[in-house]
Amino acid sequence: MDQHKDNIFKELMKAYLAGKLSTTDAEKLKDLLESDNAFQEMYSSLVKFHASSSIPKFESVKQTNFKALANKIGLSKKKSIFLKFRQKWWRIAAAIFIGVSIATTFLYLKRAPPYNQANTFSKVSVPAGGKKKLVLPDQTVVWLNATSTLKYRSDFNEDVREVYLDGEGFFDVERDESRPFVVHTKQLTINVLGTEFNVNAYAGDHEVAVNLLSGSVDIAIPDKESVSLLPNQQLVYQKADRQWIKEEVEASRSVWWTTGKLYFNKASLREIMKTLERRFAVEIIIQSNRMDDEHFSGSIDQDLTIQEVLHYLDVDRKYQWQLNGDIVTIADRSKK
Repeated sequence: MDQHKDNIFKELMKAYLAGKLSTTDAEKLKDLLESDNAFQEMYSSLVKFHASSSIPKFESVKQTNFKALANKIGLSKKKSIFLKFRQKWWRIAAAIFIGVSIATTFLYLKRAPPYNQANTFSKVSVPAGGKKKLVLPDQTVVWLNATSTLKYRSDFNEDVREVYLDGEGFFDVERDESRPFVVHTKQLTINVLGTEFNVNAYAGDHEVAVNLLSGSVDIAIPDKESVSLLPNQQLVYQKADRQWIKEEVEASRSVWWTTGKLYFNKASLREIMKTLERRFAVEIIIQSNRMDDEHFSGSIDQDLTIQEVLHYLDVDRKYQWQLNGDIVTIADRSKK
């Protein structure tokens, strides 16, 4: 490994773990990771420290939920005082734990030993028009949507459980507080212990969406503080301006695709066409000037044909389409 590149990598990782990595430096880090397997090994090991430091955050979420429950059922004042003491203790413990973790990580960067570059990945890909259910070595259940890929390391069952997602996946994570579960997408990193959530992170889409059904998740966003989600909350990250929004939703709808339905919430017709391309294994050519201004909310049965879906979406009969093999051309209907 080149010593100069090694030093640069360590400095970039310090910034990354401290949440101060700029967009430019993020690209540099990405290039280094792609250039050498040894950097990938170092990154993976450091993520174990980072993921472990998130554990106190999950405990604080549990304390918040417990306090809300206590107010509902009327715990005694004495017990309320005890709860405040526990919360104060956990804040102190969390600060100490994270501080030690970061310091240990920096020490690790200075003393990092040579890495085994022979580590391999298992890779699962789903073609257009399909979906797949798989069980990971820790018994976590994953559903992968069409044109999605999931990768995980051969040492998946060790200190941290890491997967890499390109596309859409629904995760039912087997709880294990000693080994955090981490989902990497190109833009976001999702840290969990045991929970159910859906991640939509297709490379060609304009946004990444994370929907939480149960448990809690902690989402690391580039150049920003991490964001925690509770059940029936959604985070949507816009790739273009790198902004995000968190809102209340009916999260179960985000996984309807696993049961044979497509669900859209205020989605533009152009965005919907991308989903239909993946679902029906077709190429859709759009020759319309109106489609970006049209939006649709609702569900569609996946058992319908592509022609039936297009007819269903075009309620005002504004468009005309032509199917030629696996190519669909959509244009504005001529006004009479």
